[in-house]
Amino acid sequence: MAFLFALSNIFGAKTADYVNKSDVENAKKIFIYEVPKKVQAEKKENSNNKGKNSNNQDNKNNNPVTKKEENKNQGQNQNNAQQTVKEVKKKTGEVDLEYRNVKDITEALNGFFGFEVIGIDNKVIFSGDENKVEEMKRIIKSLDKEKEQIIIKGTIIDTSSNLFERLGIDWSINSNNSNATKDNLVAKFLNGEVSIASIFSKGGRFLGIDFNLLKENGDIRIEAMPTLMIMENEEGELKVTEEVLVGEKKTTKKDTEYVEPIFSEAGIVFRINPEIRKINGIKKILLKIDTEISNFKLTSSYNASSGAKQKNQTKTTITLNNGGSTFIGGLKQDVSKETIRRVPVLSKIPIIGPLFKYRRTNREMRDIYIEIEAVIQDKT
Repeated sequence: MAFLFALSNIFGAKTADYVNKSDVENAKKIFIYEVPKKVQAEKKENSNNKGKNSNNQDNKNNNPVTKKEENKNQGQNQNNAQQTVKEVKKKTGEVDLEYRNVKDITEALNGFFGFEVIGIDNKVIFSGDENKVEEMKRIIKSLDKEKEQIIIKGTIIDTSSNLFERLGIDWSINSNNSNATKDNLVAKFLNGEVSIASIFSKGGRFLGIDFNLLKENGDIRIEAMPTLMIMENEEGELKVTEEVLVGEKKTTKKDTEYVEPIFSEAGIVFRINPEIRKINGIKKILLKIDTEISNFKLTSSYNASSGAKQKNQTKTTITLNNGGSTFIGGLKQDVSKETIRRVPVLSKIPIIGPLFKYRRTNREMRDIYIEIEAVIQDKT
């Protein structure tokens, strides 16, 4: 009985009636079920739809117009595929460079217009759309232009501590300050009207300052005046250094002691990377400057943690007019000087000779100023 009720729930049927049969046992009940009208209607509708779909398919297969349209669409799809193949057809080209670095060009243009670009020696090889190969060649040739060169002149000035401040020079004054006059030395430096090199070459007095006297007293001196020519976007280096024995490194192996001398190079080093830019149609020189001032650490033994020298370093980026100059200050150098005085003859007598000798070590803080002048080389 439970089984019959479960079937009624599954198939959505309902009990309509039952009849008692007269039989020997008169105990069995036979149930009569009828399918709901809604289910019968759905089955009939599905059967009709299948028939319609079958008829539509037959009509479509027998209709010549429909077949013609399908064939036409297939032909258009094939033509579009062929056209796509033509659009991606590639071609290879090459350009020989005369001035520019191959690596710079390949890195800049690789992937441009979908091109693959490589460099071999001074040759740029590229592969891509055949319709854009000539345009790619024109672009590469336009980039392969001759680099300009810049003449860099450096004047390195070593002065006693705070010399210019003691002379009354105010470094806070600039060329745009309304209080700055042409009689002011700093304003003239910043305006590019005068350079340190020209002052020392002429000597004498300038704006009330006797530079000859300062040089005689050791208050000011020129360390070097190197000049070099640098290609734009390339790095140049100016050095005024010395290399001396600054210590020794002792090592012991198998009860044997080894002594290794330690040499170090120290002094003044500045690296310059010039770049030419046009601002409002006027050529300007952009200078990236890295300056290093270092001193020796004169010790009897090598200290790996502190190194063999002390240094201070500055980095800056400035823009100059063609032929203009800039002044870099604030660099200090600690200098040690040893002075020995002796009495002739007596100082050489054994045992008592040191009594007639005088030894003195002076430590002095010096200021370092660097003037840099930049001029674009005339191609003519």
